[in-house]
Amino acid sequence: MIPYRLRPSFGFLYLVLVLAGALAFFGWGLAQPKLDRVAEMLSLLQTGHRDPLSADERALLQDILLRYPELGQSLVENRPSGIFSKNENGRVDEKYAYLIRLTPQDPHFLQVRYAGTSALGRVRVSAWAQGEEQQGEAGPGQNFLWTLPQSGPYPQLVELRFKGQKVKKGNEPPAAVRISLEPAP
Repeated sequence: MIPYRLRPSFGFLYLVLVLAGALAFFGWGLAQPKLDRVAEMLSLLQTGHRDPLSADERALLQDILLRYPELGQSLVENRPSGIFSKNENGRVDEKYAYLIRLTPQDPHFLQVRYAGTSALGRVRVSAWAQGEEQQGEAGPGQNFLWTLPQSGPYPQLVELRFKGQKVKKGNEPPAAVRISLEPAP
């Protein structure tokens, strides 16, 4: 008779560890690489076919921008700063916008001007950069203004979210904002 209270042998433990290591290796190999995830996010942001980034996605994008500064330069087409999400010459008709500042000397005064209609008659703006947040409104005769944080690291990712923007009634035009980055006064 074989006693049931025997401990597993060294060979059995070794086999279990090798199998666990192999499963972890194949799981890691099947995961989507970070640069591929970022490329997919950027493509969808530039066409406006996705929701705003989650906090984890925003952190991933900021990390990739720090590791590959050339990516930030290409997104703003070698200008010192700019919008890289869907826009038409600074006019945004989406629920969000994403900007990049390449250095602290770049324009750091953010202005959001109301350029459309909405059910509210104004657009609520939430802005995020380097862990700092600012909230306000833009409406007829009222602009949202924010001096962006000067603390590094750079390139600096800036996120803007807008509420009260898309109107779903009939053929009523959506609300729009015009975004500009300018030197501080």
